[in-house]
Order: sequence, then C-alpha cells, then structure tokens
Amino acid sequence: MQCGLVTEKRRLLRIAGRPGSAWVPDQDGRLPGRGIYLCREGNCIELFVLRIQTRKGGARWKMGEHGVELAERLAAIR
Repeated sequence: MQCGLVTEKRRLLRIAGRPGSAWVPDQDGRLPGRGIYLCREGNCIELFVLRIQTRKGGARWKMGEHGVELAERLAAIR
C-alpha cells in the first residue's frame, strides 16, 4: 500500500495482474493474479501513477509497457 493505511479491503482499490503481462484496476477484487492495493482516499493513486511511469517503478512489478497503460487507466478513474 502506498500510504501504509490499514483498513478493510472493500475500501481499497485493487490492481490485478501478473509480472510481464497486463495489469488492470480490479474494482470488484475478484480478478486472478497478484494484487496491488491502493487507498482510494488521499493521493495514493496519484503517487502510484507517478511511480509506475518511471523505469524503476514499473520494473518493481515487471510491468514493462503495461505500466504506462495502467497509469492512463488509473488517471481516468481518479
């Protein structure tokens, strides 16, 4: 989690995917794959978008080119 908030899963935005493949916002929290959880309040989503657009940030989850696509999707959600 970006901010370290401890709360119920339903209050968080889950990003689902697998390293090397597409990552997508998982509004219902039911898609298969690894999960990245972001706080819906505050600026956690914005900070995550900025982070995955960098080479180091995208490499952390092995997003590659999919990181840019995910950043655009998350910017649209916010």
